[in-house]
Amino acid sequence: PKIYGEPMVSITDQGAWLQGVTVSGYSSIGERPLLNSCGILLSKTGGTVTNCVVDGVQGVDGPGIQQAGGLVVDTVVRNNSAPCQNINKRGGGVNLSGGLMTRCVITNNDTVVLTGSLGGGAFVSGGTLENSFVCGNECSGSAGGVCCVGGTVRNCLISDNTVWTAVAGVLVSESGRFYNNTIVGNGGTNGCASLNAALQVEGATALVKNNIVWGNPDCAVQIAAAGEFVFCAVDMKKDEIKALEENYAKHECPVVS
Repeated sequence: PKIYGEPMVSITDQGAWLQGVTVSGYSSIGERPLLNSCGILLSKTGGTVTNCVVDGVQGVDGPGIQQAGGLVVDTVVRNNSAPCQNINKRGGGVNLSGGLMTRCVITNNDTVVLTGSLGGGAFVSGGTLENSFVCGNECSGSAGGVCCVGGTVRNCLISDNTVWTAVAGVLVSESGRFYNNTIVGNGGTNGCASLNAALQVEGATALVKNNIVWGNPDCAVQIAAAGEFVFCAVDMKKDEIKALEENYAKHECPVVS
């Protein structure tokens, strides 16, 4: 971009179409980083991104794709990072606040910053993320794979993500909707199994339904606040199941699993 702080690609018209393009770089090494920017920006009136690759975008705040509207489909988002020491990073690969992202691969992205980072792979506050792979991402805060505080995440495979602090795989809070997903192989690097939940649910209006949580090396599920957790298959030891049931009762959480 010509001006410091611009997205590398900006899509603001619903008729715009970006196909078969690779968006890559600005490394902060030897260059000024992209403050408050990203690889591809779709505004609320944004168009369509299809069959693209967003690879190795490095910026202070911006993820690989910042999406407030439009459609992203059949696209790979990989190796995107926040190399500068800022705080409150939201989404290493994707920050989704509106529109639809479907049939995408979100892999090897990170939000490794000083503090407050959420969603190494994707941060979802609106719109829908569906039918996608979120694998091999990393976060220094919470949710190595996906942080869903609003909108919907459905029909996704979320695997092999890691976290430094808490919630290895998925954090669902506030008004997040999370259903028909598989969470497998997510773990922490801090050595504390009780913190490295593959799935954590918090927030009175959060909904978690019809998910599979299996083969995660540390704690499978944590209920931190009231929400709905229904019809999920969870791989847990007997003592973990007992602790989870006690947590359900404590937070008056509706559950059928």
